[in-house]
Amino acid sequence: MVSADQASDGYSAVFFMDGSNVSRQMRATEFGAFLDGYVGLSDLAETDVRAVLVNLGGDLLVRSLVFFRIYFDEEGRADSHWNIPIEKLALVGAKGPDMGAGPIRLVCRSQCPDPAVAPELWDPDMTPGSNTFQFIRKAIEANSLKFRKVEPAQEEQIPTLAAEPPQAETADRARLAQLIREQRLRIKTLQSVHRDSLADIQREHRLEMQALRS
Repeated sequence: MVSADQASDGYSAVFFMDGSNVSRQMRATEFGAFLDGYVGLSDLAETDVRAVLVNLGGDLLVRSLVFFRIYFDEEGRADSHWNIPIEKLALVGAKGPDMGAGPIRLVCRSQCPDPAVAPELWDPDMTPGSNTFQFIRKAIEANSLKFRKVEPAQEEQIPTLAAEPPQAETADRARLAQLIREQRLRIKTLQSVHRDSLADIQREHRLEMQALRS
């Protein structure tokens, strides 16, 4: 459960997704109220929602994302048995895309530190034009939750020598490693989508066969 809007070094929020679009945003404490059953969302009655825990730094740049699912019952109340430890998962996520402050900590179904939890997660879409990470970034930049941006302290400008070639090579290797990580994640998520589509087709086929037999 998410327990606070602001950690010691940033903020936490939960985004509800409609496809790749962010359809609803709330601060962490508001999401906690839904989990405690104090309030419901009638428009989400009997809906399996795809949501994202978004952890931001004080500069409002993404530090970690956890892509999880949560069911809302016929009264629009969050499943009382839902207990995915999204806060803990966010701390141990593997490296994901760079969303402005270096590679984020990412947890999704294809990249989950706890295999037992993976079925309760979902994978972001990384195809051009519907990239989930880009839609999340735009929603954060709009800042409809009115998080206060903490400006970094101004450091004294000290003249430095030009970067040595080895340092430039290190930066190039880091960029290449990040690109490879993102491509591997893209492949994993595409494979996951393919498995889901195949499972849907097989399920529809079983239902059709059962109907024919009866």
